[in-house]
Amino acid sequence: MVSTSHLSRIETADAMPPPDLPKRLDAAFGTDGIFEELYGLARREIHPDQFRRRMELEAQSRLIEEYAGQIVPGLVQTEGYARALFETFDPKATAEKIEELVSARMSRQVLLSADFPPDISLILDEAVLRRAFGGPTVMRAQLSRLVDLTLTPTSVIQVLPFEHGGHALVGGTLTLMTLDTIR
Repeated sequence: MVSTSHLSRIETADAMPPPDLPKRLDAAFGTDGIFEELYGLARREIHPDQFRRRMELEAQSRLIEEYAGQIVPGLVQTEGYARALFETFDPKATAEKIEELVSARMSRQVLLSADFPPDISLILDEAVLRRAFGGPTVMRAQLSRLVDLTLTPTSVIQVLPFEHGGHALVGGTLTLMTLDTIR
């Protein structure tokens, strides 16, 4: 559901539409995918330049491999988890700004439901699973999302346990993308 005020902000390009809205608008107006096509262009605009390039590369990837040591990678975050992260990172942000950031984060996930989604391989430090954002309900939903991803033919999730000890990527992240030059 989209509030009237949020819809007004979407119409004036002051806010990003939620990922499911373009398809619903196309169905309501019989516009044969126009809103979805426009959404594909608009979803890149809300992101700073360095993230636009990353999104372009993600869209061209046939394999995305990522190590995360602190938080769940944005590509597989739930709305609640992303919202809790943004609220934690910027406690002075307005509710509208938080919702804009959450919509932008969720827009990246469109590629996971594409006709030919990339394979995803994640290595999550145990800290990612134990560091709660948003409380038990939010974390339960996020962990459930990760479990669901382990049950698909295109994704692998591994956990690096604390017992492994220190390693070169402690405190950092690493993403490797194998690009599909045919697409």
